[in-house]
Amino acid sequence: MSNSESFYEYNDGVVNLFKDELLIYDCDVKKQETVHIFGDIVTANLNKVAVLDNNLIQIKDFVKKEVIVKLELDASNKVTAISLGETILILGMQDGTINIVSMFSKKKDMQFKISEFKIESIFLNSDAIVSIVSNDEIFIVNIVDKVILSRIKETSTISSIVGDSKKIIYIVDNHVVLFDFKNNKREILYTGKDIKHIFYSNQLFALDKKKLLIINNKHKSIKIAKIKADKFLVVHNKIFYTQDSKVYKTENLFLKRKIDNTIRILTVDDSSTMRRILKDTIIKNFKNIEVYEAENGHDAMKALKANNIDVMFLDWNMPLMNGEEVVNIINELNIYPDLKIIMATTEDSTNSVKKMVNKGVKGYIIKPFSASSIVPLTKRVMDIVLKGRNV
Repeated sequence: MSNSESFYEYNDGVVNLFKDELLIYDCDVKKQETVHIFGDIVTANLNKVAVLDNNLIQIKDFVKKEVIVKLELDASNKVTAISLGETILILGMQDGTINIVSMFSKKKDMQFKISEFKIESIFLNSDAIVSIVSNDEIFIVNIVDKVILSRIKETSTISSIVGDSKKIIYIVDNHVVLFDFKNNKREILYTGKDIKHIFYSNQLFALDKKKLLIINNKHKSIKIAKIKADKFLVVHNKIFYTQDSKVYKTENLFLKRKIDNTIRILTVDDSSTMRRILKDTIIKNFKNIEVYEAENGHDAMKALKANNIDVMFLDWNMPLMNGEEVVNIINELNIYPDLKIIMATTEDSTNSVKKMVNKGVKGYIIKPFSASSIVPLTKRVMDIVLKGRNV
């Protein structure tokens, strides 16, 4: 599931977007840099920041200090919300439409009417699915097919949405609500007193007054910490949180006991059959694991960001973004230093894959693969992960 774009993990540290400043901290929450930003609406994601100033929208790489996209907008239709993905920017407009700006074409590639009212906020579920809030209603939209998949009307302000390609979780009236839009099912997961923020990372976390909670699938809450915060995020057993412009960190023993033995594995392949074989083999032969799936490179990058992946099985040949391109992006971003990558390839590509060892790839398996080729390599890589955690 994707989370808020104003406070997020980046390069072993965190980024906090506060008013007109982008504050970059290291893993010990020591401030490394302050980037001053001036604009009417600002949002950030990974190493990019999008700034709307009057009718000018700019996407900037704050690491390389360069402008990626610069676009003049029509002054007759006001921008009311923006959301920044890895390769696109979504603009929500006063007239209820959304505009998609591509970082490749550097222009508006699509316009789509969503609501009769202004767009209030936009949340990215995945590369294709977004949640859009307008007039206390959530619209689940496939921006590739230009289709509204589902919509749900609430009675008051909606906030702090996290979601994926099947469901969203959000706050309304001090309820944490799950909406399964694939099955059109709404249920309340938790009712609190003053819920400010939710975050998803393998588990659902909620901040209710000063109580940081885990909400499990049985609708029960477990208090894990007491913090005074505006926003928070959880990375392994560490809790990062904000108070105005300041960022704090605390380690949590409950979280350390809860997740340190779990290894999260991502299988990336455009073939559902290959993903199923890998997943079934891993589940059958190993304990304390979680297996996630992605069918292309774009979804893989989203899964990496959302799920603290330890090991990734990455197909070499895929549409949209192939395995080599994914590895190159990971190396360029330099925000997943502990990720172990195993390439899946055919005999014809083995020489190319072997060259990827210098880019962090730990091994490869040849298709069609079997348990005898998957299990030993997986065990070796998992042992490296656990050794790195001192487990």
